[in-house]
Amino acid sequence: MTRRTLATLAVALTAFAGAAFAQPRTVSGTVDLNSPGAVIQPEVYGHFMEQLGSGITGGIWVGPDSDIPNTRGFRNDVVAALRALEVPVVRWPGGCYADIYDWRSGIGPRGERPVTLNRWWGGTEEDNAFGTHEFFDFAELIGAKTYLSINVGTGTPQQAADWIEYVTSDSQSSLARERRANGREQPWRLDYIGVGNEPWGCGGPHARRLLHGSSEALCGLHRPLRTGVRHHRGGPQRGRL
Repeated sequence: MTRRTLATLAVALTAFAGAAFAQPRTVSGTVDLNSPGAVIQPEVYGHFMEQLGSGITGGIWVGPDSDIPNTRGFRNDVVAALRALEVPVVRWPGGCYADIYDWRSGIGPRGERPVTLNRWWGGTEEDNAFGTHEFFDFAELIGAKTYLSINVGTGTPQQAADWIEYVTSDSQSSLARERRANGREQPWRLDYIGVGNEPWGCGGPHARRLLHGSSEALCGLHRPLRTGVRHHRGGPQRGRL
């Protein structure tokens, strides 16, 4: 085993009054070069998307008819840059916006989607051209895992469960058939779910029972997923559905 000794590190301790220095102290240690280091999960370097300014509209999504070079509406330069970065996971639709987002506003033909007001960020008008299908298409383009932050602020547990079924079900349920009618035959891979955004801040505060209800509504999913609930007291708590 290879070991290298770190020796003779002088530490000068300055007296509180600043008038004199203490005698140098010798500190030694060893570094084991053959010992494996800590493993950092790639999701730590994940990215975040929200309808805020030009973060999505104009910045990522320009639409297939734009003069800006694009692939199915996504800017080619942005897609290339994010591929080069090897983005591990992307979270959407927020952020504060997640807790007012109605997923049904972002499915179906783009020209028929409702225009809604973004109450969190200046009351801007959102045409919802970037919705569920566009998000998962974008994640596939850049090779990233997917993370949905479901609406706990203004949504219901049933709406959350419906959204996840729409995305992930390979059954003949009404929601799965609706997804197919909207152009996606196979279910998407959904890797992570966030139950609400910030229960202590722009998404809440939410009662624990509401967060728990949303989590319980997702327990009928057909495959294991990572889910997280961020509480206003203490740190994040995560589990597996």
